[in-house]
Amino acid sequence: MTTTVPSVDSCCRVVSLRTATVALAALYTAVHFAGLFDWTRPHPVAYQAANLLALAISAAGLYGALKAKARPLQVFGIYLWVGAVASVLAYFTAVMVAILPQGRAKFCHMLHDSPGIDFGYKDCLHNFWKAALLAFPLMAIVLAAKIYLTVVAWSYYRQVKADTTLLGEGGRGEYTPIVEQEEA
Repeated sequence: MTTTVPSVDSCCRVVSLRTATVALAALYTAVHFAGLFDWTRPHPVAYQAANLLALAISAAGLYGALKAKARPLQVFGIYLWVGAVASVLAYFTAVMVAILPQGRAKFCHMLHDSPGIDFGYKDCLHNFWKAALLAFPLMAIVLAAKIYLTVVAWSYYRQVKADTTLLGEGGRGEYTPIVEQEEA
């Protein structure tokens, strides 16, 4: 049983796959580069190690998109797919936590106990569904965009891979001279 990933011919029917993948990889590279200066997270060393790995993968994706290299694009595409699957799982986990009364209570306790947030526990429980009804559809739209852009980048990888397979590793096809044949 083989699974096929959907593919597209362009991004939003306007932008080429290459241009969209370059922009996406550049954005990821910039975000992860900026993350190198963020030492405020819990467990900063582990965060920085993961961020550095993500920066290297994003930069490889940018290089692969600019130079039409299949292997770096494949690594970047796999990184995007792992992120998309993790985002889908996180979204449905958040929805399940929101549905369960214990989840809402735990969330409101966490919010109430956070420094710098002046929001009462009872106010949180009372207004929880108002916020959830706004947040969950917005999160679904962002998730759909993330999945679509992942498909765009993967489509470009498949296009480059097909071109590389057709033309060979050096990017050139086999040279066959055209020779006039004698007519019989």
